[in-house]
Amino acid sequence: MTTIPCATCTLRPWRAEDREALIWHADDLRIAENIRDFPEPFTFVEADAWLERCIPQSPCFDFAIEVDGEAVGGVSLRLGVDEGTSAWLGEITFWLGSKYRRRGIATDAVRAATFYALERFDAVRVYALVIAPNPAGVRVLEKSEYTLLGQVPEGIRHRGRIVDAMIYGYDREAFDVEA
Repeated sequence: MTTIPCATCTLRPWRAEDREALIWHADDLRIAENIRDFPEPFTFVEADAWLERCIPQSPCFDFAIEVDGEAVGGVSLRLGVDEGTSAWLGEITFWLGSKYRRRGIATDAVRAATFYALERFDAVRVYALVIAPNPAGVRVLEKSEYTLLGQVPEGIRHRGRIVDAMIYGYDREAFDVEA
C-alpha cells in the first residue's frame, strides 16, 4: 500500500470508510466547476462509484488527501505512453474540501504526487489541464513549480460548454535537479 507523507497531509489509497468524508468534502459546486467530469451533486451514488474504482488500484493512481485522520480531498494521476517518443506522461488532477483550502495542503499533495509519478513510473512530464479561469488551481500549480506550457482557447468541453483551458507541466529535468 502506497502512503506518501507530506508536511501538511498524507497521501494514501482511498478506503471504504472514507465514504461519508468523501461526500461531505466533494459535494461542492466550486470543485465541479473547476475539474473536468467531476460530478455535481456528489451523492452516495457518486461516492460509491468513486470508491469502487479507486480501492482496488495497485499501484495507486487515485490518492485521498488525509488531514487529521480524515480524507479531505483527492489527487489523481492518469499515466500513459506518448506513442511518438515511448515516454511516460502523466496528467494530474486535484481537489480539496473548502475547510482545508489556503493552508498549503493542495500544494504539498500536488508536489508529492508529481514526485511519485516521476520516481515510480519514470514519467518525463506530469501535466495539468486547468479550466480557465481557476486562479486557485493555477496558484497551487505555480507554487508546486509547474510551468505554463500553453493556453487553449475553447479547448475542452466542460459541464455542457466549450471552455478555455491552460496546460501546466512539470518536467523530469526539474525533478532531476531537485533530487
